[in-house]
Amino acid sequence: MATLNPAQGRTIPATFGDFLRFLRRRARLTQRDLALAVNYSEGQICHLEHNRRAPDLTTLVALFVPALGLEDAPADTARLLDLAATVRADDAGSPAPLQATAPAPATPLIGRAAQRAALAAMLTSADVRLLTLTGPPGVGKTHLALQLAQDLSTQFPEGVSFIDLSALSEAALVLPTIVQALGLAAEADRDPAAALHTALRERRTLLVLDNVEQVADAAPQLAGLLAAAPQLRLLLTSRVALRLRAEHVFSLAPLALPDLAHLPPLDVLAQVDSVALLLARLRAVSPELALTPANALALAAICVRVDGLPLAIELVAARGGLLSPQELLSEVTQRFRQLRRRGHDVPLRHQTLTAALSWSYEQLSPAARALFARLSVFVGRWRVDAIEAVCDLEHLGREVTLDLLDDLVAHSLIQRHDHRDETHLGMLAMVRAYAHEQLGARGESTTLHGRLLVACIELAERAEEQLVFGAEQALWMARMEAEHDTVRAALGWSVSSGAHAQGLRLAGALWRYWYMRGMLCEGRRWLEQLLALAPEGSPSVRAHALDGLGILAWRQGEYAQAEAWLDTALALYHGARDRRGEARVLSHIGMAAAERGAFAQALTSYEASLPLYRELGDSVGAASVLHNLGNLHCQQNSHAPAMAIYAECLAIYEQRGSAADIALVSLGIGAVARDQGQIEAAGAAFARSLDLARSLGDEWTAGTALLNIGDIACDRGEGDLALRH
Repeated sequence: MATLNPAQGRTIPATFGDFLRFLRRRARLTQRDLALAVNYSEGQICHLEHNRRAPDLTTLVALFVPALGLEDAPADTARLLDLAATVRADDAGSPAPLQATAPAPATPLIGRAAQRAALAAMLTSADVRLLTLTGPPGVGKTHLALQLAQDLSTQFPEGVSFIDLSALSEAALVLPTIVQALGLAAEADRDPAAALHTALRERRTLLVLDNVEQVADAAPQLAGLLAAAPQLRLLLTSRVALRLRAEHVFSLAPLALPDLAHLPPLDVLAQVDSVALLLARLRAVSPELALTPANALALAAICVRVDGLPLAIELVAARGGLLSPQELLSEVTQRFRQLRRRGHDVPLRHQTLTAALSWSYEQLSPAARALFARLSVFVGRWRVDAIEAVCDLEHLGREVTLDLLDDLVAHSLIQRHDHRDETHLGMLAMVRAYAHEQLGARGESTTLHGRLLVACIELAERAEEQLVFGAEQALWMARMEAEHDTVRAALGWSVSSGAHAQGLRLAGALWRYWYMRGMLCEGRRWLEQLLALAPEGSPSVRAHALDGLGILAWRQGEYAQAEAWLDTALALYHGARDRRGEARVLSHIGMAAAERGAFAQALTSYEASLPLYRELGDSVGAASVLHNLGNLHCQQNSHAPAMAIYAECLAIYEQRGSAADIALVSLGIGAVARDQGQIEAAGAAFARSLDLARSLGDEWTAGTALLNIGDIACDRGEGDLALRH
């Protein structure tokens, strides 16, 4: 965007980024030259010139003014600072929208009325900003936290978000996980702390972080987040306190127990929290059950035997469809006595939970026990076909595997989750820890992790094919989202076990998913680490990983590094006589060149890529190069050829039902239409892109569409709507 200066007869850029680029070029500086002069990276200069980063006014005066030769140009200096101040004001006034929400508890919260009221009062008081809910495993911390999130939704009008950290094992992943859950801009993956500080600093928001104990080393980052966002409240669930100065700790005790020596009347007994929970869960499997004088003592004794731990009550109640209350009490009592005799150095409540888990485990058939232990190699949620591929060491077959899984669900040892018409299974973190102990005793860990790595490679490579171009992109994005925690665990095992070549193959197949989900930093970390660990691997596998690494760096604005990795990938593909790989990397080199303004070099790369794809009969690859050529024309304001190419690509994408590509090309169509003054057509194209990107979970494309829709709102004078977008 630019304005005309009538006095001087020249066009003056109207945005900070455009004016900075104008001044840099007038000073005959490259982005690299300016970056070196002001101690920035080339990527940071690129972000400034694309208005993706708010400039610091002091730094502009101290470093940019002399580097750009503006000491004797006060008018240009004043305009640069004025535009910079506008960028900072806009940035401060429009925090990124938060997407995460707090789901309702799966079952009603029984009891906890006093704790619920006390915690709500603490979280809404002026002097409590960090509240950690602690207690033994199985005491119900997560359930209570979910209920509090629902209770306090009206007290935090700018958002209550529940974020499960149970799948994480590294403190460094906590802030990126929060960024991802809140749906912040994909480029924020470069500096998640800064992104969170910007998005939350003016918001009255409650973040509920569940299962923090295994990433407690993230405490300093959480303290920094509180310091940067004065209206933010944090509610954590953890087995241990974080020991921060701002922290208030609330220790959650087990549910209230009845007095066996002085049982109250039945109506009063039924209201005791532990008994109420046991009755509710027993009635779920045996609806005809009633509290009677004949079974009251047995039911009360079960609650006492398990110390009122909600998880233990759930596990016991799962057998209520087969056993009477007295039989349940007999089974539980015998099992708990045995474990307590063997574990004198284990805290009482941990003994009880372990006993409950062990009791359920012992009720299983040998085959179900084996499967239960083997399932501990999975993290998060998983599909039945993956379970069969990894865990069926005896080749029992799918039907038997399904029967065994049904048995585990019935024992409340695993849970079923339905997502996008697919069934996934999951395991509570403490149950998984117990199962992993059983796996260690079986001596099968190495075999199973190796099979899991192979299964993840197959999954990722199938997903990559569909995410490149296909009608099932949304399904595969959702599938990869659901199983990413397990894939991450497989990558970690490949690093620790020495299976580096397989790990590199897996990471190479994942880069497109990471790119679409905006997980740029994590993707680069895995790819760089495994490339360093597997220097002698297959040339094509290394080239594929370098290609992905280059694209992730390109998206982060590090064009020189991106092109270096892409050039190395091209040489490897050429040496391996992999023509399809050469064609793909040439197209990506063109993208990187175009982004830094080297349009002639970009055109040369595209013109080298396109005939290779056509020689191979690869219409999908050819369409991707045509799309990039359309973008190149668009960047140079050649509207007619750009629109013609976009229309050709759109027809191909619609014929194949490729939603991700339709979303991308719609961005280009909208940009050209807006430049030509066709506001309604531009708005329709951007809206289509946004809808498709959201259905896929493609955060980068969705964010770009929102920015463009906001620009159109500005064009129409709808300032509030523009800020929201």
